Amino acid sequence: MRQLGFASAVSTGKGALEVGAENGLRFPGAHIAFSRYYTTIKNNTDQEVEFDFPFVIEPGELTLLGVRDGDTAHLRVGGFIDFRLLSPAGPFGGTYDESTGRLFDYFAEIDFDDSPNAANLLMVLLVKQSTERSFATAGYNGHLSLPTIPAFGELTVYYDMYAHMNVLDSEVGGKVRLGDPTDLIGGTGVGLIQRQALSDTPEPGTLVLFAAGITGILAFRRLT
Repeated sequence: MRQLGFASAVSTGKGALEVGAENGLRFPGAHIAFSRYYTTIKNNTDQEVEFDFPFVIEPGELTLLGVRDGDTAHLRVGGFIDFRLLSPAGPFGGTYDESTGRLFDYFAEIDFDDSPNAANLLMVLLVKQSTERSFATAGYNGHLSLPTIPAFGELTVYYDMYAHMNVLDSEVGGKVRLGDPTDLIGGTGVGLIQRQALSDTPEPGTLVLFAAGITGILAFRRLT
C-alpha cells in the first residue's frame, strides 16, 4: 500500500532510471532505493574509438512532513556515473592495464536541520510551512565525453541512481524521488554516440556492446 510507505527503483535496458521512497506512516526508520544501468563496449579494431554519453535525469521531489526542532530527518536523491577501462598491455598481449574513475556526480537533499542542498540538480521551493518542507528538482540533460577506448580495449560505464530517507523522530514522514518509480516504466534512457575518428570508421561488427539494467530496493522501519 503506497500510502503506508515504500521504496522502489526502476532500471530498463535502455538506461532509464527512476528511484523513490515514501514514509506515510511517519515512523522512525529508513527507506532506500537503488538502481543501476551499465554497458560494456569492446573495441575489436586496431584503431582508437570514442563515444559520447547523453543521459536524462527525470524531475524529482523532496518533501518533509512533520518538521521538528533538531535532528528530524534526512532526505537525499542522487547518483553517479563511473567507468572501468581495460587497455591491452605487455609485448605479447593477453593482459590489460585497468583504470577507473568518476565522470559525473549529482544529488539533492534536505538535511537534518531542514536545510536544502544540491549539486547539478536545481531545487525549487514548493511549500515552506512550520511543519512541512517541499522542494521540486528540475529535470537534467547531461552529456559526457567517455574515455578513449584503445585498440582491442574495453570500456564499461556504470550509471547509478539512489533515493534515501532516514527519519529519526516519531510523527515525521516524507517523500523523496527522481521520476516516478511506481509506474514501473522508466523515463528517457541514455545513449551512446560515436565521435568521428580521424582514421577510418571501424567496420560494422567490430564493436561489441553489452548492456544491462539492475534494480535494487531496500526498505525497513523500526517500530517504537
